[in-house]
Amino acid sequence: MKIRLNNEDIDFEIKNEQTLGEILGQIEEACEKEKNTITSIKIDGKEISPGELDGFFSKSPQNFSLIELGTISGEDVRYMLQAVGQRFSASIDQLQNIPVLLQTGKDLAVMEAIKLLSENFRELNGLIPLIPLAGIDPAALQIEDSELSAFLLELPPILTDLLGALEKKDTILIGDISEYELAPRIEKLSEVLKAV
Repeated sequence: MKIRLNNEDIDFEIKNEQTLGEILGQIEEACEKEKNTITSIKIDGKEISPGELDGFFSKSPQNFSLIELGTISGEDVRYMLQAVGQRFSASIDQLQNIPVLLQTGKDLAVMEAIKLLSENFRELNGLIPLIPLAGIDPAALQIEDSELSAFLLELPPILTDLLGALEKKDTILIGDISEYELAPRIEKLSEVLKAV
């Protein structure tokens, strides 16, 4: 069985490991020592989702010919947080201009802005569990006297209100939410992320 880590073959000598789970555990332990963590697993060319892993852990390594692992380092996490912060920062003008875009018939641009915002939130939520890998205490990331995770919980209801206002075509409420509720919060969030 070959093992490839970040597209490079590695030498892994099977000693007492009898299952794929034991082998992956040893590799994950070695990665942690290097401030990395495994983020993706392919077995014989098939991407394995987290929900499928348990089914593979108890199997013998002799059942497989190639294990491909992707890892992420603490520095990668820090860079990705900063990049999300930059993208949030770039979206502030769009949020503040949503009422103008709607009044000028640019509904598609509004939906694209909201879609990009949602994608950035999804990426940020995926990075939150990895923050300690970057040597950052998640509790130290404070926004308006709230920890990052608590602050992020405030945003979905605001986005829901914005989408409701868009459905009703209530331009005044859309303007209030996007310009006075969402944009200032996104700005504070982007400042914290860019500074990690």
